[in-house]
Amino acid sequence: MQAARQTVDRSTKGGVTQEERKLAQTQEREAQRQIDLLVGQVSPNQSKTQLEFYPYRYFAAEGFLPGYNFPRLSVRAYIPAGDAGRFVSRPRVVAIREFAPSNVVYYEGSKFQIAKMRVPVGGIEGKYVRVSVCPSCGYFHEGDDSLRDTCENCGAKIVADRDGNPGKLNRVLEVETMITRRRERITCDEEERLKYGYNVTTHFRYAPQKQEIATVIAADGTQLLQLIYGETAKLRRIDRGLRRDRTERGFKLDAATGV
Repeated sequence: MQAARQTVDRSTKGGVTQEERKLAQTQEREAQRQIDLLVGQVSPNQSKTQLEFYPYRYFAAEGFLPGYNFPRLSVRAYIPAGDAGRFVSRPRVVAIREFAPSNVVYYEGSKFQIAKMRVPVGGIEGKYVRVSVCPSCGYFHEGDDSLRDTCENCGAKIVADRDGNPGKLNRVLEVETMITRRRERITCDEEERLKYGYNVTTHFRYAPQKQEIATVIAADGTQLLQLIYGETAKLRRIDRGLRRDRTERGFKLDAATGV
């Protein structure tokens, strides 16, 4: 909001085009709506249950209410509905598809398209991480382990990610708060591309504690299979782009604007 206000103030002295001024005014209004939602400033016709930090919603997200299995914080998408705007929340396992770039979200009878990602204060570039995934067992490696050429879990060879075969990925970005824009009409081409969905792959990694290994042996001493049991594990889901679009992997992202 401060950046938009500075642009508006600068426009009174010249040097800012009319289009840039209108864009800054729109961004300032949108920022003010989001601030009102975050701090609990509601209009007379709104209920506090619609706020992101409504106490019961907070306790549910933190796992203090019965019946919740301590989920991670959900991912939100901002819907610029009317003057107030809304935040729509989804569990991360759902948001990886529903809030994917260019996907259409239906809200109160209207269509909204995921247009951009909220840019963190420190910028987007520092948020990218490097991971590598095993093409054989699906185990993923992160940090320094992502440079490994063999899988830590099964010993299979890991190469570059290409031709639909999982491997080393240099620029993976965690899904953040998304911002939508209203779309009254969706073209036939867009509808055709989106209806095939996204190519999302699921990978796992055992927690650092020691895993239990058991071997199943036949009566004659022949080893039949080996079982590995981990007390806990981390799951990672990677959205690799539109399922039908084989010419390009992932998504293009403007690091300055989040588009």
